[in-house]
Amino acid sequence: NRMILDMALLDYKDRIRNTDIFMNVEAGILEIQYTGVNAETAVPFFNNNLLLGLSGSYVRKRDSEDIIRLNENDPYYTAFVKGRVHFKKIKTYVDVDAGRFLAGDVGARVKITKKINDVELSIWATKTKTSGFDSEYNKGYTDKGIMFTIPLRVFSGKDSRAVYSQKFVPWTRDVGVQVSEFTSLFNFIDRNYQK
Repeated sequence: NRMILDMALLDYKDRIRNTDIFMNVEAGILEIQYTGVNAETAVPFFNNNLLLGLSGSYVRKRDSEDIIRLNENDPYYTAFVKGRVHFKKIKTYVDVDAGRFLAGDVGARVKITKKINDVELSIWATKTKTSGFDSEYNKGYTDKGIMFTIPLRVFSGKDSRAVYSQKFVPWTRDVGVQVSEFTSLFNFIDRNYQK
């Protein structure tokens, strides 16, 4: 029997006093494959209809046999300019992340999310420069998929921020990969922003 530890981290989010600047830092076991640090900052504009931010990750790959040990390989990093535009009348928002993805491929991801009775349905596509990949499976590939997110309060009847999310992708490849965030800073701002 093996023990699997897929997440253990410190997560700090806050609004810098007397400003509209929000920040987020996550450090620890960020997901089942990576340990390291995520950092993000963002600012809302036009009554929170537009959010702009910067984010980055510096991570090491975890050993598949030992839940604490890290592989000897080089660290990986990401760097993004991010944006979100709200279309509040139709309960939809569009996220754009442009920059360097985990495998070193540079490009952009566009994700469209529609909210229906607190359930979020999302579709995305990621196009990056794939010429740096050795594998023919990655060259020319466009990452795409769909996702739904259901707040657990729908089932329990009690107020909760816990959600269940499920992604569906046609194929798992190295193109357009990002390190998982515990909680998106944009989502935190959407819940907590007041002028």
